[in-house]
Formats: sequence, structure tokens, C-alpha cells
Amino acid sequence: MDDPNVMVEGDAATVADLVAATALHTGEVERNPYHLHLPAWMQDNVRRGTERIGGQGSAAPDFDFATLYRIRSWEGGDLVPCLPQGLFLSATETPSFHPPSSPR
Repeated sequence: MDDPNVMVEGDAATVADLVAATALHTGEVERNPYHLHLPAWMQDNVRRGTERIGGQGSAAPDFDFATLYRIRSWEGGDLVPCLPQGLFLSATETPSFHPPSSPR
């Protein structure tokens, strides 16, 4: 993803569960063992997401694993940004995001 605006931390236990669950899809992993690459991809997301969301040279959050997302809202037939700045969401936080209300 070229322009994420949210990085969500994945804790080690959840990532381990994802790898184990994905490994059970034997047909899929016989064709492509992506479950073996999942932890490295999520670690790389922390590095890439820090620069993409926080800006080049910004301090990385204390995450080992993360998934990147782009949150936008649908307004007047268009997708528009709905975050004033990027967001790093830790696994222990409860998100409290309220998109801007559309004029009616």
C-alpha cells in the first residue's frame, strides 16, 4: 500500500495464531507458503508504515508487528481523507475515531 494512514499493532500471540491458522489451509500453502512470510511482512510494515504514516525520519512506535490500512470516508460520491494525521494504534488501545460528519 502506497499511502496508508493507519498502522495497527499485532501482538506476538495474535501473529502466532494467524500463522498457525493459515498453515492449516494446506492447499493454499502448498501453492504459496505465505504463512512463513507473514511475520517478516508484518515486521516490515512497522518500518514502512513509520515512514509512510509518520513521515520520513520519524520515530517508530514500539511495535514488533503491524498491519497497514488506509481509512477514508465516502462523501458526495467520492472517497475523501478522514484523518487529520496518520494514526499508530497499539494492540492495547481501544480506537476512538469519529469521522467528520457530512453536511446535509
